[in-house]
Amino acid sequence: TQQPQHPVFVQIELLKPKDVFGLDQVNFNSNLDSNPPSVSLVSLGAECIMLSKAFFMKHTNDHNKQRFSEIIQPYPDEETLQDSLQTKVNWELYKRSLIVKSMAHKHSGLNRPQLTTNLL
Repeated sequence: TQQPQHPVFVQIELLKPKDVFGLDQVNFNSNLDSNPPSVSLVSLGAECIMLSKAFFMKHTNDHNKQRFSEIIQPYPDEETLQDSLQTKVNWELYKRSLIVKSMAHKHSGLNRPQLTTNLL
């Protein structure tokens, strides 16, 4: 039997004061086909100002659109995030297994220093 799958949330970015969220989903170059990943903003009490994309695009000038299109990096797609998460999980499991093996080896007494002698 398969266990039920529960959603996994991945922290992609930690926003600092004056950072922006969501501009990666605005298509500044209308000739580009954009299919951004589904992301959510979780605020731990920070004050957020929300603007609709349509309002933003209507009221920003071409210079700012060009500037934002150059500096705003899109978030990775879901497949890339899944691969990164799997790599992290694999690494954590590997580290844990090494620690367990190392501790078992140490406690079994096999980790004692070997005495060597040099006879001339």
